[in-house]
Amino acid sequence: MKQNEYRLNVRFDLTDEREKRIADYLRSLDKGTCGTINKFMIQAAEQHIDAIENPNRTTFTLDDIRTVVKEALEAVTFTPSSFVSAPTESRSAAEDDCIAGALAMFGCCQDD
Repeated sequence: MKQNEYRLNVRFDLTDEREKRIADYLRSLDKGTCGTINKFMIQAAEQHIDAIENPNRTTFTLDDIRTVVKEALEAVTFTPSSFVSAPTESRSAAEDDCIAGALAMFGCCQDD
């Protein structure tokens, strides 16, 4: 064993449904998306430790937020308001840039 390694062996009791389910899942991991079992286990342990150490912190990713906003906007109908101010050309361009930047965060309206 290398001096800078810590090794841990894990045994699964395949007569226990919970442990069998975990063992079967680990055996079926797609190495292309999850990496090695070792990397997967380290990441899973890290996430669990973070949840224990920070119980009040939510773990939303930017993709989670994008999904929620996209789903919420699908049900919204936009109608023109009855009050329309006459924006200046420079303000209109700045607003357009701001809107385009916001939409780009959600993968919308991007140049191909």
